[in-house]
Amino acid sequence: MPIRQIKSSTFPISHQRQTQHRLDKIRELTNQGRHVEASDLFNRSIAQVPAPKPSKLGIALKEMVQSLKRRTR
Repeated sequence: MPIRQIKSSTFPISHQRQTQHRLDKIRELTNQGRHVEASDLFNRSIAQVPAPKPSKLGIALKEMVQSLKRRTR
C-alpha cells in the first residue's frame, strides 16, 4: 500500500518553518562530525554534544581518500 504524500498546505506555515529549522540544525551538526539521533528532530533544542574524537582507522581512511583524490586530479 503506497504511503500518501502529506500536502504541505495541511501543515501551518510556522510548523513547516520550525521543521525546516530543525533539519538545518541537524544537517549543520552532522557536517561538523557530531552524532545526531533521529529523536533530536522532535526535541525543542539539540544539546551541544562534543564531537567524537576520530579513530585511528577513521584518520587512515581519510588520508587514503585524500591521497586518491590528489592522484585523480
